[in-house]
Amino acid sequence: MKISSLLSTIVFIPVFASGCYTTEKDNLAGNWEGEFQCSDRDYTVTMLIKESNDRYVYNGQVIMQYEEAISSYETFQAQFLYSFSLVQPMAAGAQDLIFEMTWDDIGCATILGSGDSNAGGCSNHGIDTSDLNTDVGDVEMRFNGISRLVIDDDYCVGALYKN
Repeated sequence: MKISSLLSTIVFIPVFASGCYTTEKDNLAGNWEGEFQCSDRDYTVTMLIKESNDRYVYNGQVIMQYEEAISSYETFQAQFLYSFSLVQPMAAGAQDLIFEMTWDDIGCATILGSGDSNAGGCSNHGIDTSDLNTDVGDVEMRFNGISRLVIDDDYCVGALYKN
């Protein structure tokens, strides 16, 4: 083998290898919105994900809200607030994420046709608050590596999209 061929091969391999390596990572941080269907109820979902000081470690909050017509002039509304933490297992690409969820708060109200609202009424609408302020556990969502989170488990089905 000629020296010039050997030198071009030595130069080519590191250049090619450096083109394959990336320091980029997916950024989960931001606002996410979408809809879930859980136990035959449709929820509007808003999620805020913030990256902590540690790389690939995130925390945030989720608000799940639903409305149900009580009558032609009354609508019941419930908002569930959850907090979570998660560790992104891979720097980039499609991956399963495990959200460690805690149920933090709930707000219920009946919206009257006049626009006025009466706060409360969660238990009157079958919402059991005995688990409030407790860990919900691990909730798995599939991240497509770009801008979509999908949930499909025994309780909920749906998707969130990054704004």
